[in-house]
Amino acid sequence: MEAQPVSEKRALLKSVFGYEGFRPGQEQLIDALLQGRDAMGIMPTGAGKSLLFQLPALHLKERFGAVTVVISPLIALMKDQIDRLRSRRILAESIHSGMSPRDIDRILDKIQKPVTEFEILRETPTTAVVDGHDGMGQVVGYKAMSMAIEKAKKYGMGMVAARNSCHYGIAGYYATMATKANMIGITGTNARPSIAPTFGVENMLGTNPLTIGLPTDEAFPFVIDCATSITPVSYTHLTLPTILLV
Repeated sequence: MEAQPVSEKRALLKSVFGYEGFRPGQEQLIDALLQGRDAMGIMPTGAGKSLLFQLPALHLKERFGAVTVVISPLIALMKDQIDRLRSRRILAESIHSGMSPRDIDRILDKIQKPVTEFEILRETPTTAVVDGHDGMGQVVGYKAMSMAIEKAKKYGMGMVAARNSCHYGIAGYYATMATKANMIGITGTNARPSIAPTFGVENMLGTNPLTIGLPTDEAFPFVIDCATSITPVSYTHLTLPTILLV
């Protein structure tokens, strides 16, 4: 594999990362990686080690559709890396032992996108249809309920339907958003088959939660959160090695 031309590397460095030039030692190691040679670099904290795999990863993805895998022992460091890459609109995701197999499968199968694009498809004063474009369900759910609340404040009722979203976490959270605004909140969603029917052994039903929240004159609201399952799937997951996908 030939080394990337200096002008092309620096153009990528400037357009994506906002840097005018490489720090000492960075360019030599990047060239080695782009040429397919084994390389090892020892650099202190703050010397720009992350760029050594991030820039080649972008180059390899553009030319060959390759995926770069980085192994890290620190989840906090992984999160920082992912947040920075996403802020630059770079497709990146992390997989670690605290995640459920369901979320890991969605990321590896490219069912769930790490960056959420929230689009309003149709809207009336009291209703709306939005598209999450396979993004994070928590982002879609929060924005959809926020829209419904604002509509209800103005017109007495608000309803928002979302499509192409992913797992949106605790359904009761969104109903509670409405109760905090002194409103009745109702939320529900379908889900992939993960529940076996009575006397069955094969997963055929989704959890399909339905949640209702009502404000009360007490210090807390009344919230009922129903589902077809007995135990949340996230409570029964396996521990997997910690890896970072870029």
